[in-house]
Amino acid sequence: MLAVFHFLDRKSHKDKQYWDWVSSYGLNWGLLGLVIQPFLGFIYMLKIFDSNEKAFNFIMHGPRAWEMLLMVGILTLLFLSVINFFIERREQIFSKIENKFIHKMFHWFFWIGLAAGFILISVRV
Repeated sequence: MLAVFHFLDRKSHKDKQYWDWVSSYGLNWGLLGLVIQPFLGFIYMLKIFDSNEKAFNFIMHGPRAWEMLLMVGILTLLFLSVINFFIERREQIFSKIENKFIHKMFHWFFWIGLAAGFILISVRV
């Protein structure tokens, strides 16, 4: 995010190019962590369920279950905003004809992410 602010602050084209590269690099690392997060969370959830079912039920259905719901909602919004970022920058990223499939794939990711977020939140409520 700091790189994006630097990008917006710079005046010359060369500086803007550099900070665009820095923000893209950071975004790629963040996207990698974002993609890995649900898998790690699912494994962690199964480990809690296997070791102590009472604790698992307390986390998922107890008086503070709203925190889990909030976390799932924020993570869903984060997924959707990153995918939407790639859809909106399609002119720069997907300008070549061979990248049209990737553009369609991001549209599918967006709708799948929206459906998965809706399912996860509605199951918790």
